[in-house]
Amino acid sequence: MKELHYYRGWWYAFSTICALLGVGFAIFENEVLWSNANQQNTRTVALKLAVLVSSAMAAGGLQRQMSARLRIRRLRGEALPEQAGFWINLYRAGLLSEFVTDLALLAIIPIPFVDFHVEVWDAGNRAHLPYTTDALLCGIMVLVRVRYILVCLTLLDPLASAASAVYARTAGVDLSLRFILATRCKRNFRFLLFLWLLAIFITAYCMMVAERPYDSDPIFKNEDVNQSLGHMDQFHNCLWLVVITMTTVGYGDVYPSTDLGRFIAVASCFEAVVLLALCIDVVNLRLSLDDPSDRLVSFTYRVREYKGMRVAAVKIIERLYLLSPIYRRLHPEGTPRAKRCDEKIAATLRRRWKELDQLGLGVLGDVELMHLIRVFRKARRAFDSRENVMKTDLKLQLSEMTDRMGGLETEVEKLVGELQLCLHKLSAKL
Repeated sequence: MKELHYYRGWWYAFSTICALLGVGFAIFENEVLWSNANQQNTRTVALKLAVLVSSAMAAGGLQRQMSARLRIRRLRGEALPEQAGFWINLYRAGLLSEFVTDLALLAIIPIPFVDFHVEVWDAGNRAHLPYTTDALLCGIMVLVRVRYILVCLTLLDPLASAASAVYARTAGVDLSLRFILATRCKRNFRFLLFLWLLAIFITAYCMMVAERPYDSDPIFKNEDVNQSLGHMDQFHNCLWLVVITMTTVGYGDVYPSTDLGRFIAVASCFEAVVLLALCIDVVNLRLSLDDPSDRLVSFTYRVREYKGMRVAAVKIIERLYLLSPIYRRLHPEGTPRAKRCDEKIAATLRRRWKELDQLGLGVLGDVELMHLIRVFRKARRAFDSRENVMKTDLKLQLSEMTDRMGGLETEVEKLVGELQLCLHKLSAKL
Protein backbone atom coordinates (compact mmCIF):
# COMPACT_ATOMS: atom_id res chain seq x y z
CA MET A 1 0.00 0.00 0.00
CA LYS A 2 2.80 2.40 0.89
CA GLU A 3 4.56 1.71 -2.41
CA LEU A 4 1.36 2.40 -4.34
CA HIS A 5 0.92 5.75 -2.56
CA TYR A 6 4.51 6.64 -3.48
CA TYR A 7 3.87 5.48 -7.05
CA ARG A 8 0.77 7.65 -7.27
CA GLY A 9 2.55 10.74 -5.93
CA TRP A 10 5.51 10.23 -8.28
CA TRP A 11 3.33 10.03 -11.38
CA TYR A 12 1.32 13.09 -10.40
CA ALA A 13 4.56 15.00 -9.83
CA PHE A 14 5.67 13.90 -13.32
CA SER A 15 2.37 15.16 -14.76
CA THR A 16 2.75 18.47 -12.94
CA ILE A 17 6.29 18.96 -14.24
CA CYS A 18 5.16 18.23 -17.82
CA ALA A 19 2.17 20.58 -17.43
CA LEU A 20 4.42 23.39 -16.13
CA LEU A 21 6.86 22.80 -18.99
CA GLY A 22 3.93 23.19 -21.34
CA VAL A 23 3.06 26.51 -19.66
CA GLY A 24 6.64 27.69 -20.09
CA PHE A 25 6.67 26.74 -23.77
CA ALA A 26 3.30 28.46 -24.31
CA ILE A 27 4.48 31.71 -22.67
CA PHE A 28 7.69 31.63 -24.68
CA GLU A 29 5.72 31.06 -27.88
CA ASN A 30 3.35 33.93 -27.06
CA GLU A 31 6.24 36.32 -26.42
CA VAL A 32 8.01 35.29 -29.63
CA LEU A 33 4.77 35.76 -31.55
CA TRP A 34 4.24 39.20 -30.03
CA SER A 35 7.80 40.33 -30.80
CA ASN A 36 7.28 39.14 -34.39
CA ALA A 37 4.19 41.36 -34.84
CA ASN A 38 1.85 38.35 -34.44
CA GLN A 39 3.32 36.62 -37.46
CA GLN A 40 3.88 32.85 -37.29
CA ASN A 41 7.33 31.43 -38.01
CA THR A 42 9.21 28.17 -37.55
CA ARG A 43 10.08 28.92 -33.94
CA THR A 44 6.48 29.50 -32.89
CA VAL A 45 5.33 26.30 -34.61
CA ALA A 46 8.09 24.31 -32.89
CA LEU A 47 7.11 25.77 -29.50
CA LYS A 48 3.46 24.87 -30.11
CA LEU A 49 4.48 21.29 -30.89
CA ALA A 50 6.55 21.25 -27.66
CA VAL A 51 3.44 22.37 -25.74
CA LEU A 52 1.43 19.57 -27.38
CA VAL A 53 4.05 16.91 -26.55
CA SER A 54 4.43 18.04 -22.92
CA SER A 55 0.65 18.09 -22.46
CA ALA A 56 0.40 14.55 -23.92
CA MET A 57 3.10 13.37 -21.49
CA ALA A 58 1.19 15.02 -18.62
CA ALA A 59 -1.97 13.18 -19.69
CA GLY A 60 -0.03 9.89 -19.72
CA GLY A 61 1.22 10.57 -16.20
CA LEU A 62 -2.34 11.26 -15.06
CA GLN A 63 -3.46 7.93 -16.53
CA ARG A 64 -0.71 6.10 -14.57
CA GLN A 65 -1.66 8.00 -11.42
CA MET A 66 -5.31 7.02 -11.81
CA SER A 67 -4.31 3.40 -12.32
CA ALA A 68 -2.38 3.53 -9.04
CA ARG A 69 -5.44 4.95 -7.25
CA LEU A 70 -7.61 2.14 -8.64
CA ARG A 71 -5.10 -0.44 -7.38
CA ILE A 72 -5.13 1.17 -3.93
CA ARG A 73 -8.91 1.00 -3.78
CA ARG A 74 -8.86 -2.58 -5.04
CA LEU A 75 -6.56 -3.53 -2.17
CA ARG A 76 -8.97 -1.87 0.26
CA GLY A 77 -11.65 -4.30 -0.84
CA GLU A 78 -13.66 -2.29 -3.37
CA ALA A 79 -15.21 -4.21 -6.26
CA LEU A 80 -13.00 -2.98 -9.11
CA PRO A 81 -12.03 -6.03 -11.21
CA GLU A 82 -9.27 -5.55 -13.75
CA GLN A 83 -11.36 -7.30 -16.43
CA ALA A 84 -13.93 -4.47 -16.34
CA GLY A 85 -11.51 -2.04 -17.98
CA PHE A 86 -9.93 1.24 -16.99
CA TRP A 87 -12.86 3.55 -17.79
CA ILE A 88 -15.50 1.34 -16.17
CA ASN A 89 -13.46 1.12 -12.98
CA LEU A 90 -13.02 4.88 -12.96
CA TYR A 91 -16.79 5.27 -13.19
CA ARG A 92 -17.38 2.76 -10.37
CA ALA A 93 -14.76 4.43 -8.14
CA GLY A 94 -16.21 7.91 -8.76
CA LEU A 95 -12.98 9.17 -10.37
CA LEU A 96 -14.22 9.51 -13.94
CA SER A 97 -15.29 13.16 -13.66
CA GLU A 98 -11.97 14.12 -12.04
CA PHE A 99 -9.95 12.39 -14.75
CA VAL A 100 -12.04 13.88 -17.58
CA THR A 101 -11.70 17.34 -16.00
CA ASP A 102 -7.92 17.00 -15.84
CA LEU A 103 -7.76 15.90 -19.48
CA ALA A 104 -10.01 18.79 -20.53
CA LEU A 105 -7.77 21.27 -18.72
CA LEU A 106 -4.69 19.80 -20.36
CA ALA A 107 -6.37 20.13 -23.77
CA ILE A 108 -6.40 23.95 -23.50
CA ILE A 109 -3.24 24.72 -25.46
CA PRO A 110 -2.22 26.91 -28.41
CA ILE A 111 -3.16 24.79 -31.43
CA PRO A 112 -0.26 24.06 -33.84
CA PHE A 113 -0.61 25.49 -37.36
CA VAL A 114 -3.72 27.42 -36.27
CA ASP A 115 -3.62 31.13 -35.45
CA PHE A 116 -6.14 33.86 -36.17
CA HIS A 117 -7.31 37.09 -34.63
CA VAL A 118 -10.44 37.43 -32.51
CA GLU A 119 -12.17 40.80 -32.35
CA VAL A 120 -13.42 41.39 -28.79
CA TRP A 121 -15.80 44.28 -28.22
CA ASP A 122 -14.60 46.62 -25.48
CA ALA A 123 -17.54 48.63 -24.14
CA GLY A 124 -15.33 51.06 -22.20
CA ASN A 125 -13.42 52.16 -25.29
CA ARG A 126 -16.27 51.54 -27.75
CA ALA A 127 -14.03 49.64 -30.09
CA HIS A 128 -13.08 46.11 -31.12
CA LEU A 129 -9.75 44.96 -29.70
CA PRO A 130 -7.83 42.32 -31.67
CA TYR A 131 -6.57 39.32 -29.68
CA THR A 132 -4.74 36.34 -31.12
CA THR A 133 -6.01 32.87 -30.29
CA ASP A 134 -2.55 31.96 -29.05
CA ALA A 135 -2.61 34.83 -26.51
CA LEU A 136 -6.09 33.98 -25.24
CA LEU A 137 -5.37 30.24 -24.98
CA CYS A 138 -2.03 30.93 -23.29
CA GLY A 139 -3.71 33.13 -20.65
CA ILE A 140 -6.40 30.53 -19.96
CA MET A 141 -3.75 27.79 -19.88
CA VAL A 142 -1.72 29.65 -17.24
CA LEU A 143 -4.81 30.04 -15.08
CA VAL A 144 -6.17 26.50 -15.24
CA ARG A 145 -2.87 24.69 -14.77
CA VAL A 146 -2.41 26.20 -11.32
CA ARG A 147 -4.59 23.29 -10.22
CA TYR A 148 -1.82 20.78 -10.88
CA ILE A 149 0.65 22.74 -8.72
CA LEU A 150 -1.75 22.81 -5.77
CA VAL A 151 -2.69 19.13 -6.09
CA CYS A 152 0.97 18.10 -6.38
CA LEU A 153 1.87 20.06 -3.25
CA THR A 154 -0.98 18.43 -1.32
CA LEU A 155 0.11 14.96 -2.44
CA LEU A 156 3.62 15.67 -1.14
CA ASP A 157 2.17 16.61 2.26
CA PRO A 158 2.61 14.07 5.12
CA LEU A 159 -1.19 13.93 5.48
CA ALA A 160 -1.37 12.23 2.07
CA SER A 161 0.75 9.27 3.22
CA ALA A 162 -0.55 5.73 3.61
CA ALA A 163 -0.32 5.83 7.42
CA SER A 164 -2.39 9.02 7.54
CA ALA A 165 -4.99 7.43 5.25
CA VAL A 166 -5.35 4.43 7.59
CA TYR A 167 -5.71 6.65 10.65
CA ALA A 168 -8.20 8.91 8.83
CA ARG A 169 -10.43 5.94 8.00
CA THR A 170 -10.25 4.82 11.64
CA ALA A 171 -11.16 8.30 12.93
CA GLY A 172 -13.86 8.82 10.32
CA VAL A 173 -12.13 11.81 8.67
CA ASP A 174 -12.49 12.49 4.96
CA LEU A 175 -8.84 12.90 3.95
CA SER A 176 -9.59 14.68 0.68
CA LEU A 177 -7.33 17.03 -1.24
CA ARG A 178 -9.46 19.96 -0.10
CA PHE A 179 -8.94 18.99 3.55
CA ILE A 180 -5.16 18.68 3.09
CA LEU A 181 -4.95 21.99 1.23
CA ALA A 182 -7.00 23.78 3.91
CA THR A 183 -4.81 22.31 6.67
CA ARG A 184 -1.64 23.35 4.89
CA CYS A 185 -2.93 26.89 4.33
CA LYS A 186 -3.80 27.16 8.02
CA ARG A 187 -0.52 25.88 9.45
CA ASN A 188 2.20 26.72 6.90
CA PHE A 189 3.02 30.39 6.42
CA ARG A 190 5.60 29.67 3.72
CA PHE A 191 2.94 27.89 1.69
CA LEU A 192 0.73 30.98 1.96
CA LEU A 193 3.63 33.17 0.84
CA PHE A 194 4.08 30.87 -2.16
CA LEU A 195 0.37 31.24 -2.98
CA TRP A 196 0.70 35.02 -2.80
CA LEU A 197 3.65 35.06 -5.21
CA LEU A 198 1.94 32.59 -7.54
CA ALA A 199 -1.26 34.66 -7.64
CA ILE A 200 0.66 37.90 -8.22
CA PHE A 201 2.77 36.63 -11.13
CA ILE A 202 -0.08 34.77 -12.85
CA THR A 203 -2.45 37.73 -12.55
CA ALA A 204 0.24 40.12 -13.79
CA TYR A 205 0.88 38.05 -16.91
CA CYS A 206 -2.85 37.73 -17.67
CA MET A 207 -3.15 41.49 -17.19
CA MET A 208 -0.36 42.08 -19.69
CA VAL A 209 -2.01 39.77 -22.25
CA ALA A 210 -5.32 41.59 -21.80
CA GLU A 211 -3.85 45.11 -22.09
CA ARG A 212 -1.43 44.59 -24.97
CA PRO A 213 -3.86 45.18 -27.86
CA TYR A 214 -4.98 48.50 -26.34
CA ASP A 215 -1.65 49.88 -25.20
CA SER A 216 0.23 48.99 -28.41
CA ASP A 217 -2.42 50.24 -30.82
CA PRO A 218 -1.55 53.77 -32.13
CA ILE A 219 -5.26 54.57 -32.46
CA PHE A 220 -5.64 54.64 -28.65
CA LYS A 221 -2.45 56.59 -28.00
CA ASN A 222 -3.13 59.95 -26.40
CA GLU A 223 -0.17 62.28 -26.47
CA ASP A 224 -1.96 65.03 -24.52
CA VAL A 225 -2.34 62.98 -21.36
CA ASN A 226 1.43 62.63 -20.88
CA GLN A 227 1.68 58.88 -21.16
CA SER A 228 -1.30 58.19 -18.87
CA LEU A 229 -1.68 54.73 -20.37
CA GLY A 230 1.23 53.54 -18.25
CA HIS A 231 2.75 51.12 -20.82
CA MET A 232 0.68 48.15 -19.70
CA ASP A 233 2.20 46.05 -22.47
CA GLN A 234 5.27 45.65 -20.22
CA PHE A 235 5.33 42.96 -17.54
CA HIS A 236 6.93 45.00 -14.74
CA ASN A 237 4.20 47.65 -14.97
CA CYS A 238 1.51 44.97 -14.81
CA LEU A 239 3.31 43.40 -11.85
CA TRP A 240 3.34 46.76 -10.07
CA LEU A 241 -0.37 47.25 -10.78
CA VAL A 242 -1.28 43.82 -9.40
CA VAL A 243 0.82 44.30 -6.26
CA ILE A 244 -0.69 47.67 -5.36
CA THR A 245 -4.17 46.34 -6.18
CA MET A 246 -3.89 43.17 -4.09
CA THR A 247 -2.41 45.07 -1.15
CA THR A 248 -5.27 47.66 -1.36
CA VAL A 249 -2.79 50.53 -1.84
CA GLY A 250 -3.92 51.72 -5.28
CA TYR A 251 -1.62 54.62 -6.19
CA GLY A 252 -3.45 55.21 -9.48
CA ASP A 253 -0.30 55.83 -11.52
CA VAL A 254 -1.11 52.80 -13.71
CA TYR A 255 -4.51 51.26 -14.34
CA PRO A 256 -6.15 48.83 -16.78
CA SER A 257 -7.83 50.35 -19.82
CA THR A 258 -9.71 47.37 -21.26
CA ASP A 259 -12.77 45.59 -19.93
CA LEU A 260 -10.85 42.32 -19.74
CA GLY A 261 -8.03 43.99 -17.79
CA ARG A 262 -10.53 45.53 -15.37
CA PHE A 263 -12.16 42.16 -14.85
CA ILE A 264 -8.74 40.66 -14.00
CA ALA A 265 -8.11 43.54 -11.55
CA VAL A 266 -11.44 42.85 -9.80
CA ALA A 267 -10.59 39.14 -9.63
CA SER A 268 -7.22 40.00 -8.06
CA CYS A 269 -9.06 42.00 -5.36
CA PHE A 270 -11.11 38.93 -4.42
CA GLU A 271 -7.95 36.80 -4.42
CA ALA A 272 -6.31 39.28 -2.05
CA VAL A 273 -9.28 39.19 0.34
CA VAL A 274 -9.09 35.39 0.63
CA LEU A 275 -5.30 35.26 0.96
CA LEU A 276 -5.26 38.11 3.50
CA ALA A 277 -7.85 36.32 5.63
CA LEU A 278 -5.73 33.16 5.55
CA CYS A 279 -2.62 35.12 6.54
CA ILE A 280 -4.42 36.70 9.51
CA ASP A 281 -5.60 33.26 10.63
CA VAL A 282 -2.06 31.87 10.41
CA VAL A 283 -0.60 34.82 12.35
CA ASN A 284 -3.22 34.43 15.09
CA LEU A 285 -2.44 30.71 15.30
CA ARG A 286 1.28 31.36 15.55
CA LEU A 287 0.86 34.01 18.25
CA SER A 288 -1.65 32.07 20.34
CA LEU A 289 -0.37 30.11 23.35
CA ASP A 290 -1.12 26.53 24.25
CA ASP A 291 -2.55 25.63 27.66
CA PRO A 292 0.76 25.01 29.51
CA SER A 293 2.24 28.26 28.18
CA ASP A 294 -0.90 30.18 29.04
CA ARG A 295 -0.86 28.80 32.59
CA LEU A 296 2.81 29.74 32.94
CA VAL A 297 2.12 33.32 31.83
CA SER A 298 -0.87 33.56 34.18
CA PHE A 299 1.19 32.25 37.12
CA THR A 300 4.05 34.67 36.38
CA TYR A 301 1.75 37.69 36.24
CA ARG A 302 -0.06 36.49 39.37
CA VAL A 303 3.23 36.41 41.29
CA ARG A 304 4.13 39.88 40.02
CA GLU A 305 0.72 41.30 40.95
CA TYR A 306 0.96 39.69 44.38
CA LYS A 307 4.35 41.35 44.94
CA GLY A 308 2.94 44.69 43.77
CA MET A 309 0.06 44.34 46.19
CA ARG A 310 2.47 43.60 49.06
CA VAL A 311 4.65 46.61 48.19
CA ALA A 312 1.57 48.87 48.11
CA ALA A 313 0.45 47.52 51.52
CA VAL A 314 3.90 48.11 53.01
CA LYS A 315 3.90 51.70 51.74
CA ILE A 316 0.48 52.31 53.32
CA ILE A 317 1.64 50.92 56.66
CA GLU A 318 4.80 53.04 56.51
CA ARG A 319 2.83 56.19 55.70
CA LEU A 320 0.35 55.51 58.51
CA TYR A 321 3.22 55.06 60.95
CA LEU A 322 4.86 58.34 59.87
CA LEU A 323 1.59 60.19 60.41
CA SER A 324 0.71 58.47 63.68
CA PRO A 325 1.01 60.17 67.15
CA ILE A 326 3.39 57.44 68.29
CA TYR A 327 5.97 58.42 65.66
CA ARG A 328 5.52 62.09 66.49
CA ARG A 329 6.23 61.42 70.20
CA LEU A 330 9.26 59.27 69.41
CA HIS A 331 10.68 61.65 66.80
CA PRO A 332 9.37 65.16 67.38
CA GLU A 333 11.89 66.59 64.93
CA GLY A 334 10.50 64.35 62.18
CA THR A 335 13.79 62.55 61.51
CA PRO A 336 14.78 59.18 63.00
CA ARG A 337 18.37 58.42 63.86
CA ALA A 338 18.83 56.43 60.63
CA LYS A 339 17.83 59.54 58.59
CA ARG A 340 19.22 62.31 60.81
CA CYS A 341 21.19 63.78 57.93
CA ASP A 342 18.11 64.19 55.65
CA GLU A 343 16.66 67.48 56.85
CA LYS A 344 14.54 68.00 53.72
CA ILE A 345 12.41 64.93 54.45
CA ALA A 346 12.05 65.94 58.08
CA ALA A 347 10.92 69.46 57.14
CA THR A 348 8.35 68.09 54.71
CA LEU A 349 7.00 65.68 57.33
CA ARG A 350 6.72 68.42 59.99
CA ARG A 351 4.89 70.67 57.53
CA ARG A 352 2.49 67.81 56.78
CA TRP A 353 1.83 67.33 60.51
CA LYS A 354 0.88 70.99 60.84
CA GLU A 355 -1.48 70.79 57.84
CA LEU A 356 -3.24 67.73 59.26
CA ASP A 357 -3.58 69.43 62.68
CA GLN A 358 -5.13 72.48 61.05
CA LEU A 359 -7.58 70.39 58.96
CA GLY A 360 -8.55 68.21 61.87
CA LEU A 361 -9.10 65.14 59.64
CA GLY A 362 -6.29 63.04 60.97
CA VAL A 363 -4.58 60.63 58.61
CA LEU A 364 -7.58 60.69 56.24
CA GLY A 365 -6.59 64.17 55.09
CA ASP A 366 -3.22 63.01 53.72
CA VAL A 367 -3.27 63.05 49.89
CA GLU A 368 -0.31 60.73 49.52
CA LEU A 369 -1.93 58.15 51.80
CA MET A 370 -5.17 58.24 49.75
CA HIS A 371 -3.11 57.75 46.59
CA LEU A 372 -1.35 54.73 48.11
CA ILE A 373 -4.72 53.25 49.11
CA ARG A 374 -5.99 53.61 45.54
CA VAL A 375 -2.85 51.91 44.21
CA PHE A 376 -3.34 49.07 46.69
CA ARG A 377 -6.99 48.60 45.71
CA LYS A 378 -6.06 48.51 42.02
CA ALA A 379 -3.35 45.91 42.64
CA ARG A 380 -5.78 43.87 44.77
CA ARG A 381 -8.42 43.88 42.02
CA ALA A 382 -5.87 42.75 39.42
CA PHE A 383 -4.66 39.98 41.71
CA ASP A 384 -8.21 38.77 42.47
CA SER A 385 -9.15 38.82 38.78
CA ARG A 386 -6.07 36.78 37.84
CA GLU A 387 -6.72 34.30 40.62
CA ASN A 388 -10.37 33.86 39.59
CA VAL A 389 -9.28 33.17 36.01
CA MET A 390 -6.80 30.55 37.16
CA LYS A 391 -9.44 28.92 39.35
CA THR A 392 -11.89 28.86 36.43
CA ASP A 393 -9.27 27.33 34.13
CA LEU A 394 -8.50 24.72 36.75
CA LYS A 395 -12.20 23.82 37.06
CA LEU A 396 -12.50 23.52 33.28
CA GLN A 397 -9.44 21.28 33.14
CA LEU A 398 -10.80 19.08 35.92
CA SER A 399 -14.18 18.79 34.16
CA GLU A 400 -12.49 17.93 30.85
CA MET A 401 -10.35 15.30 32.57
CA THR A 402 -13.45 13.86 34.25
CA ASP A 403 -15.29 13.67 30.91
CA ARG A 404 -12.31 11.99 29.28
CA MET A 405 -12.01 9.48 32.08
CA GLY A 406 -15.72 8.70 31.77
CA GLY A 407 -15.36 8.18 28.02
CA LEU A 408 -12.35 5.93 28.53
CA GLU A 409 -14.21 3.87 31.11
CA THR A 410 -17.10 3.41 28.67
CA GLU A 411 -14.76 2.32 25.89
CA VAL A 412 -12.93 -0.09 28.21
CA GLU A 413 -16.23 -1.63 29.35
CA LYS A 414 -17.28 -2.03 25.74
CA LEU A 415 -14.00 -3.70 24.80
CA VAL A 416 -14.22 -6.02 27.82
CA GLY A 417 -17.75 -7.03 26.84
CA GLU A 418 -16.67 -7.74 23.24
CA LEU A 419 -13.70 -9.75 24.50
CA GLN A 420 -15.89 -11.81 26.80
CA LEU A 421 -18.30 -12.47 23.94
CA CYS A 422 -15.45 -13.62 21.69
CA LEU A 423 -14.09 -15.90 24.42
CA HIS A 424 -17.57 -17.36 24.95
CA LYS A 425 -17.95 -18.10 21.23
CA LEU A 426 -14.47 -19.60 21.10
CA SER A 427 -15.14 -21.86 24.09
CA ALA A 428 -18.46 -22.96 22.53
CA LYS A 429 -16.66 -24.00 19.32
CA LEU A 430 -14.00 -25.92 21.24
